[in-house]
Amino acid sequence: MSLDTADSIAKAAKKTAVDLGWNQWQSLTSPAGRTTAIVDIETLVILSLAIVQHERRLGDLVASWSAEGARYLSVGRMRKIATRFGSAGASALGAYAALIGDHRWIADATSHALSVRGKRAAPLQFTGEAALMLRLRAAFGVGPKADLLTVLIGLHGATATVRDLTHATTYVARAVRQSLDEMSSAGIVERIDDSVALYRADPAEWRTFLHLAPAGSTRSWYPWADIGALLVAVIEWEAEAKAKEWSEYVTAARATDLIESHHTPALAKLQPRSRRRVVKEGNDLGPLAALVTDLAELVKNAHAPR
Repeated sequence: MSLDTADSIAKAAKKTAVDLGWNQWQSLTSPAGRTTAIVDIETLVILSLAIVQHERRLGDLVASWSAEGARYLSVGRMRKIATRFGSAGASALGAYAALIGDHRWIADATSHALSVRGKRAAPLQFTGEAALMLRLRAAFGVGPKADLLTVLIGLHGATATVRDLTHATTYVARAVRQSLDEMSSAGIVERIDDSVALYRADPAEWRTFLHLAPAGSTRSWYPWADIGALLVAVIEWEAEAKAKEWSEYVTAARATDLIESHHTPALAKLQPRSRRRVVKEGNDLGPLAALVTDLAELVKNAHAPR
């Protein structure tokens, strides 16, 4: 194991994070960039500002989009998403709050100003599956029900538990459970009583109602908050290893800690292959290298034109 390996892993993580941010913004602002991968807007803003030093265009897009789109953001959800990104998330939230400057954000604002170049993004698109979260918020308001519907529709008929949906939306379990029960009573979502209550949204009915293409075999909702937070943590891990001149042993040990601290059920469902590959490699940094490689592939495939 070489410290050069850590550098290559971090470079791959930077590229994947930038690709994720750029593809998600294109999905919202450019018809040519339209894909079915749903944009998690709070995650996109936090991720973009957490890595803005690696891609300045992301900061420009955040600033220009927010002139029209900030009203569709949930301040509470933004705060919770930011905590998943650690110190980078806190800085991103503070910079965004300072940029917006209205009463909803003043408590989170910092003196760190976001440097933008005044470039304008294309007008916000309220069509297509990528903009589903924003479409439902525009129609039904910013809150748990719009976001729960976003996730369930994006799972293409697969079921989810209250725990799954609480993690995905970041709303408290009580609010999630109450919203699901109310929507179930109204016939908007289906509740399946098993040993644990499961919920689903009928893909055919909702996709017809929302004028979406028929659901494919793959999902369109992904745990972008978990993925983005892990990628940013990898970038920070390598930077700290270099700055503090960690030994190879410490670098590998911290890589293991990083994987464990960012392990979530949502990511585990998407990443079985990297676990199998690690056993074959026997490399101290093999688990992290495999995980970043898998995430790069996932980001690429999720944003491929459909």
